[in-house]
Amino acid sequence: MTGFEAISHYNGWVMAALGATIVFSGLAVLSMAVSLLPRLIRLLERDKTPSEAPTAEIEPPAAEPEVAFKVPLSCPADIQDVARLYEPIIHELGEPFQLADLYKLTQIHDLPHPHLTISCLRQAEFLLSQGEGMFVFNKEKLSR
Repeated sequence: MTGFEAISHYNGWVMAALGATIVFSGLAVLSMAVSLLPRLIRLLERDKTPSEAPTAEIEPPAAEPEVAFKVPLSCPADIQDVARLYEPIIHELGEPFQLADLYKLTQIHDLPHPHLTISCLRQAEFLLSQGEGMFVFNKEKLSR
């Protein structure tokens, strides 16, 4: 006995169907467990409140304190003063320099709002592009 006749005689069709059913069921259970995993992690990481704490007297969260400073949305009023402030820092870099190097020095010297200020210096033509990302400081523009 060979072929399909042997498969039918030894219950091969039933065993093949049972194997496919077992594999499919296992994959379904695995996919369900993976989909529930984020919920389980959130449940485990949730801050647990003490059981003695009264649940009826929950206070609303405190309002966030207001920020003491405001970020300027425009260039400084006196760009000349800002240029005088940046001149020794630019002199420290040497010319020509890259804006990334100037930005790093402004962070070291703890100057406020370096991105905005450097952008304003470029708009006011205190920083002139030399091409290929290199810049020079326009000293003629500075009136003393």
